[in-house]
Amino acid sequence: MDPRARPLGFSNLLSPPEIEADGGVLHPPEGMSYPARSFGTMTARGEDKSRVALGRWGERRVARHYESAGYVVLDQNWRVRGGELDLVVAKDDEIVFCEVKTRSSDRFGSGLEAVDNRKQRFLRRTAMSWLDTHDRRGRLRFDVATVSGPSIEIVEAAF
Repeated sequence: MDPRARPLGFSNLLSPPEIEADGGVLHPPEGMSYPARSFGTMTARGEDKSRVALGRWGERRVARHYESAGYVVLDQNWRVRGGELDLVVAKDDEIVFCEVKTRSSDRFGSGLEAVDNRKQRFLRRTAMSWLDTHDRRGRLRFDVATVSGPSIEIVEAAF
């Protein structure tokens, strides 16, 4: 029996199947538009695995988008006490910190709306920690990327 066909509530609904790469384009397995949902399955940090997997899927798609535009990915999911940067990319002398918001719907607002003033301050502080840790300097830019289904929208210099 296909594990995706089992009713919700079974503990054997695991994290989503691996996302396959084909010609440099990330896509979910055949017949699925997003990683499978696994309601109730939690990570060690208390996060819902399905939400984490959906976010990572979107981050990989955005990283590929930047790479195809000539950027070099310097870091993904960089963590420091109290914070995380989704994506750090560079091109020429510019370092871009990109916050990625992956949505399965706009029911709770757009990804761009989720990056409010408080989140922007948090991202700036975390970016400064990244720069200090990696001893990097250059022009800085903060982008916000929203992934919804097959579409990727990147707002450059969002704040």
